[in-house]
Amino acid sequence: MLIDEATGAEIRPGEELADPYGEGTIVYLGPTMSSDVEQGLSSLKPCRVARVYYYEPETEWAYRPAELGTRYEERRPT
Repeated sequence: MLIDEATGAEIRPGEELADPYGEGTIVYLGPTMSSDVEQGLSSLKPCRVARVYYYEPETEWAYRPAELGTRYEERRPT
């Protein structure tokens, strides 16, 4: 889970965030993913880098959570 450091609130994919460089608004897409090449897609695991989308110019980018004022926490089973 991506957590806002200031509020403690969870940030979910699709939510908008302030661009850390003051260029407007970005959309959180989710974490980057890694996998074991030999096991393919069945081994996908989330990483600790946040993928975002810029409206203008239309592009995807990645930030370390600290750059966004956020942190990742392990999701606890419910």
